[in-house]
Amino acid sequence: MLSRCQRTVETYSRHMLARACGMLLAGTALGPAADVPPNPVEKPGWVLDAHDEFNGPTLNTNLWSPFYLESRTDRNRAAAQYEFRQGALVLFVDGHTQGYWKDGAAEMKVSGLQTGDRTRLHKDSDPIHHEIPTKLNYAPRHGYFEIRAKLPAGAQAAFWTVGIKDAPRHAGEIDIFESFGNQPRRLKYVLHTWGDKALSYQHQEPELAFDSTREFHLYALEWKEQACVLYIDNRQVMTMPQAPTYPGLFLLTLYGNTRDAARREFVIDYFRAYKREGQSLTPGAAAFR
Repeated sequence: MLSRCQRTVETYSRHMLARACGMLLAGTALGPAADVPPNPVEKPGWVLDAHDEFNGPTLNTNLWSPFYLESRTDRNRAAAQYEFRQGALVLFVDGHTQGYWKDGAAEMKVSGLQTGDRTRLHKDSDPIHHEIPTKLNYAPRHGYFEIRAKLPAGAQAAFWTVGIKDAPRHAGEIDIFESFGNQPRRLKYVLHTWGDKALSYQHQEPELAFDSTREFHLYALEWKEQACVLYIDNRQVMTMPQAPTYPGLFLLTLYGNTRDAARREFVIDYFRAYKREGQSLTPGAAAFR
């Protein structure tokens, strides 16, 4: 079943491009300008904690909730639109996608998956539409988290994690990336506090030497006890010298706008999560290995 993703990757450079506060060395852009093949499932020095290779034909709802922050809007507005194509998950929005909050000519629309949900997950400033059951399908603390993906043109995609909100301050957010639909060679890497006073807001933007909307590339976070490290195509790119200290849920999200009727796609080949050898695996994650 995993043979597609176990193809050997013969060479990957692992030299450091940045350290301390995450500044890109000498403005160096990232390459190469072509599809990057999938990594092997086995990762030296690490143990697989959870993964989804998105081979279909149905979504693994033991891992994923196919709704975006459901308690904030009608359930049907929060529901993901997706399909499986050539061994990958395709999140999409199009001219039939409803606005997330309401109908209108210029409203945000969303298609996303997340590894759990609860009422008032994420920031407190958004209104609550209805209460929902708490689901923490996969909520790790620390590890290495990677996707292989092609990002959308004309829309925004995000790969991110947010605190499980079992306490008000457990709300910090790590944006492994947010894309710019009209700037395919630019990403945002952000740490949001959302009430966690132990964290400080940080925002960095790596420059890419490739078009993220035309090629598959690897995007990963190493979440350490006191640092968040961004990797692109197996190269360490930026570091933030702080990190949430509580478990987080992971989200794959595509954002569009109702003024745009075109079909926009966020294509994800796989999601993989690892713990360092010797670290305890996430409780319950055996179901996803």
